[in-house]
Amino acid sequence: MEIGILLNKEELRFLSMATNEKLYFTVYYVRKNVDINECKLQKEEVEEVKYFKIEELQELENKGLDWLENWKKITK
Repeated sequence: MEIGILLNKEELRFLSMATNEKLYFTVYYVRKNVDINECKLQKEEVEEVKYFKIEELQELENKGLDWLENWKKITK
């Protein structure tokens, strides 16, 4: 409940898995209409919620994770 959005387990779709020196990541996605103005952020966990266009995400430093390439494949 880090951003106050309730999800059903059935809504989650696998996107990718990755590891680095310290962590193991499993990335899931959900397609859902959400008004980010209604999100209730858990301040200890989340600083900000923001919408991005796919083109804007490509410009972010993704720290070697390949989730963005997988995302592009499923959104074409």
